[in-house]
Amino acid sequence: MRPVLVVPPAADPVTLAEAKAQVGVTEPDWDRMLDGMIGAATAHLDGYGGILGRCLVEQVWRQDFRTWGALHLPFPDARDVTVSFRDAQGAAQDVDPGAHWIDGDAAGPVVRFRSGWACPGLDGDGPAPVAVTFTAGYGAPHQVPASIRAAILMHVAGLFANREGLAETDVITTRAYRDLIAPHRAVRP
Repeated sequence: MRPVLVVPPAADPVTLAEAKAQVGVTEPDWDRMLDGMIGAATAHLDGYGGILGRCLVEQVWRQDFRTWGALHLPFPDARDVTVSFRDAQGAAQDVDPGAHWIDGDAAGPVVRFRSGWACPGLDGDGPAPVAVTFTAGYGAPHQVPASIRAAILMHVAGLFANREGLAETDVITTRAYRDLIAPHRAVRP
């Protein structure tokens, strides 16, 4: 199952002022277009659909599961985990925070349950009765690594320079862009 974004990031990793400085404009006429380009460049890297396989600015996600067991989370820096479920009668229940913890393995973070914790019966009518809600991301926009922020600005500049049509070279396929983001890629299982 695909994770679901519950609370989006409060801001983009780069500001409009930074993007305007990158492309060399000062007039407010370009603000709306540049905001859209910042969003597009960020979305290319961020979250479940992004090529980095991780979240940039802090955000809250939910991953649903069909059954109990080792619950693998999709992002490498998952934290602040809560686990809930629909019991056999279909009622929503929360798992005591002391009953689980986050562990890691080669596939990334995993929610595991303490020995002796009895897994309750689950609602058999729903597709995914177990839900793990968690926070992921580097934190505030200024905490996103400088190389990722530089790649976003490079992407915005490429989009801005070629806003009238297709470019002969695509910024995101350049070696410089790839080198900036490569150390931050998370590998999904």
